[in-house]
Parts: sequence; structure tokens; C-alpha cells
Amino acid sequence: MGVKMARRRQENGIKKYAYPLTTGLCVVVVVALVFVLGFGSMKLKAQRDYYVSQEEWYNTMIANEQARSEELDEQKTYVQTKQYVEDVARTQLHLVYPDEYVFVSE
Repeated sequence: MGVKMARRRQENGIKKYAYPLTTGLCVVVVVALVFVLGFGSMKLKAQRDYYVSQEEWYNTMIANEQARSEELDEQKTYVQTKQYVEDVARTQLHLVYPDEYVFVSE
């Protein structure tokens, strides 16, 4: 049986060493693909980590801005009260009610 296969190979123009050569070439191609895909995978993991850190940073910024928005809403409601008007009149304009006495310390 081995002799017949050798004759067929010779008749078809395929030499004995052609099969190990193609096998070796396939192994080299597979190893090269493994290295290329491994490097690409590492690059994608690094990029993913960067995007995850960016997402965390943006989430903290959003939380900070939402807290600031709530503070501004509270301040908006306070500015519309009579207490705010009184506080501004006393502190910035130095106004007092007519029945109040002002004591100035020296």
C-alpha cells in the first residue's frame, strides 16, 4: 500500500516531502495568527480599561452636577422667600425695622 501511494504521488507531481512542508507552513501560519490575535486582544483590553475609567469619571461628574443642581434649586426657593429679603437687607444694606434698636460696639 505504501508503494502505491508513493507512485501516485510521483504520478501527480507531488513529492514525498511536500506534505510535511505544508504541515509546517500551516503550523507557522497558525502560530502567527495566535500572536497577532493575542496582541490585538491585549490592545482591546487596554482600550476597554481606559473606557471604563472614563465612564467612572463621567459618572462621578454627573453625580456632582446633579448635587449642584439640587443645591441651586434649594437656593432658588430660598431666594424667593421673605427671610432671604430680610437677610440681604440686614447684611448688605444695613437696614433695620423701625422699632429695633441698633447697638454699635467700639
